[in-house]
Amino acid sequence: MPEDDGNLVSRRAALKALAAVSMCPLVSACEFVELRDVGELADETPFSLDDPGLESLSTVGETACFEHGARDLVLVRKSEDEIVAFNGVCPHQGLDMGDCGNNIRPAIWDADQDAIICDWHGSTFNTDGELIAPPTTEPGFDEPIEVFPVEFDPDTGEGTVFSP
Repeated sequence: MPEDDGNLVSRRAALKALAAVSMCPLVSACEFVELRDVGELADETPFSLDDPGLESLSTVGETACFEHGARDLVLVRKSEDEIVAFNGVCPHQGLDMGDCGNNIRPAIWDADQDAIICDWHGSTFNTDGELIAPPTTEPGFDEPIEVFPVEFDPDTGEGTVFSP
């Protein structure tokens, strides 16, 4: 199976799901996660802090869900001059950190660590997408999160998210 090209579930995610399903009869408490098509990426998506749902980004340290093509991202107002964008699906178990259509709360920004934290199990990623605090030491759960380039003009409150 090809790696995730925006239309397919990654090979690693598919293997994790297969392993979980095959091991579930041996484990008393199994948690199933629905693997889903994460959708196609747009080349670039403009935004404004005046857009519905992005008003929270007027405040440093706040997060918001953002649709980039068919992909949900989490935007973070890191500083007055910078907004960063992360994939809205945590690589730990493929859970949504900011599902725009279902109003799932975006991940938490921790300014002290300069990191985003998945609210499901605590996976913590720096602004380069590297996992800095995993929820488990199990092999295969140490994936980085995808980070998207953002251009942002704090004077106009407008910006653009680009595909990596």
